[in-house]
Amino acid sequence: MGSAPGPEFLKGGATILILTLLGRREMHGYELLRSIEKESSGTFAYKEGTLYPLLHQLEKDGSIVARWEETESARKRKFYKLSPQGRKLLKEKKEQWISFKNVVDQMLKA
Repeated sequence: MGSAPGPEFLKGGATILILTLLGRREMHGYELLRSIEKESSGTFAYKEGTLYPLLHQLEKDGSIVARWEETESARKRKFYKLSPQGRKLLKEKKEQWISFKNVVDQMLKA
């Protein structure tokens, strides 16, 4: 069995994972953290200190849009969703990932 990816690898992959999940549906930050962890069977377990700066940067870049919503407990949560620009970025990131993966797979076969 292989070893788990290191922190730098995990950080580099966070953007495409965030964009992918937000491409499916709108989510708040904590929900994103739990979804990434669950869907990766615990391989990708990001901390809030990693996630929120990425969300803020994606929002600043116009790739995601956010809105505040008051929950049943009167607590406010910030929900994020992809913008049209974010959908384009996700498509580009997926293409880059596939290209990267193909090259690595080819080199590992040698």
